[in-house]
Amino acid sequence: MANRIGVAEPILSICIPTLNRAELLDDALQGLRPEVVSLGDTVEVVVSDNGSSDATRDVLQRHSDWIRWDGIDRTISFTENMLRVTCDLARGQFVWLVGDDDLVIRGSIERVVKSLNKLPDVAYHYLNFGWLQISQRKRIIQELDSTPPDSPLRGVWQCDEFGTRLLSRIEDLAFLPGKNPSALFSGMFCFAAHRELFISARQWLRPSEYFDGSSDVLDDCFPHPMITLPPMAGKPIVYIGQPCLLQGIGGQATNTVDYELKNMILGNYQLLTWLEGTEFAKDATERLWESYYEMAGRLFYRMLNAPDQNKGREIVLDTVIPGIASQYGFWRALMSEAELTFERDEEARIIVRLVEPLLEWAPSSRVGLWGVQGRGSRAVQLSPLLASRLVWAGDLDPRIEGEILQGTPLVVTSPETLRDANLDILIIGTRSDVVPNVVFQASPLLRAGAIVASVKGLETTGNSGERTAL
Repeated sequence: MANRIGVAEPILSICIPTLNRAELLDDALQGLRPEVVSLGDTVEVVVSDNGSSDATRDVLQRHSDWIRWDGIDRTISFTENMLRVTCDLARGQFVWLVGDDDLVIRGSIERVVKSLNKLPDVAYHYLNFGWLQISQRKRIIQELDSTPPDSPLRGVWQCDEFGTRLLSRIEDLAFLPGKNPSALFSGMFCFAAHRELFISARQWLRPSEYFDGSSDVLDDCFPHPMITLPPMAGKPIVYIGQPCLLQGIGGQATNTVDYELKNMILGNYQLLTWLEGTEFAKDATERLWESYYEMAGRLFYRMLNAPDQNKGREIVLDTVIPGIASQYGFWRALMSEAELTFERDEEARIIVRLVEPLLEWAPSSRVGLWGVQGRGSRAVQLSPLLASRLVWAGDLDPRIEGEILQGTPLVVTSPETLRDANLDILIIGTRSDVVPNVVFQASPLLRAGAIVASVKGLETTGNSGERTAL
């Protein structure tokens, strides 16, 4: 065990279970260090290395002057490692589980500590959170001091209420304004809770030995709400609405990412079914079920649409679908997702049919793509010729800047760089109703005579940005 000198009994232990993700862990620790060190002995960071075979131990050694960590020689299940880091290694009165791919927003640790000090008798403090592509996390940590810009993050938070207040019961979280209440308790990172809750859970949690995401045991998928929700049922909690953390998207371990949709559909179904047998209030459970049917419909269609990328479809069909097939919300969401996917794919095919003859006619032309999500990325998937010819990719959404456009070596950049790209052909990969606005923005940045291709057809740009349909 590597011990941080001077820490006795901090009020908060930030607990990180990790396995074979040295670079992600290093970034996470770099982001945490300034604020943790500034708070002194009130906070500790504790890491449990689950038998990593990469450079994880080297990373931990480099940070051993300010963190506490320990490792084991064999790999155990996620749940066992979670209990290990919270029960055996942590020493705080409260624990906050954080993934090695998550971003703790600067100032959040101090905010959580103030809440714990103000109401230490409240055993559960809920932390609002959002989502961020993992490729953006390093830049935000290194260049922006773990402080993401506000503008690109609007609308991505779990809850839309940003104040801090005492709720009379934990079940009231289900009625806060937000887009998907059924995901309220899915993340292990969305609360700071009394460590005794985890210690007590060791007596009855029964995790399996699986650690690749294939398990169908609730104790493997969602142990954290199992540990915290029943004992907190009907009791007051603190809700911290100012977002504290961004969950990293795209940083999952390669042996678990293929089971992500299965775990969301099956795990939440098992959790809500299990909650019905506890003292968790029925009105809140019903609210969570309503939201779950919508989520399950969307996710299940994605499983059906891309079965090679999503494992576990059979167990979902056998275990979940019979129990929710009579729910209108499930089918409404599934059909809505199907309609959106069909529209996206059809418009991507239109773009490909327009562009491929141009690429064959002018093989040396410089080609760019504005709009790399949805139709844009789908067009690249449908056309290997297009994928091989792209020299520039940009998007208005700053959250995806720095990502690699799948199927190409290109890094997604901001539209401002279009002027320097000197393109002969620009493809607009957006919905038809958005195309005119994007073309208006792009035309002054293109050279005269450049061709603009979109689902609306082909046009050329003139010397002063005027356009002519072809």
